[in-house]
Amino acid sequence: MRGTRELPEPTHEEGNAVQLLAMEIDYGPFIREVSLPAEVEIDKAHAEQRNGLLWISLPLKES
Repeated sequence: MRGTRELPEPTHEEGNAVQLLAMEIDYGPFIREVSLPAEVEIDKAHAEQRNGLLWISLPLKES
């Protein structure tokens, strides 16, 4: 089987820029750790599943 997987376009309701840091498409049990480039507001973290993908939003801490 051959095909092409398109990169999903992240969106943000407020119009701020969004950067995709990691994308995993596989099956079965897994663990994935990602180093973040900046500090985040962990209490404002949000996760949701859309179209079979897990999207995790971590707002940056304001300086």
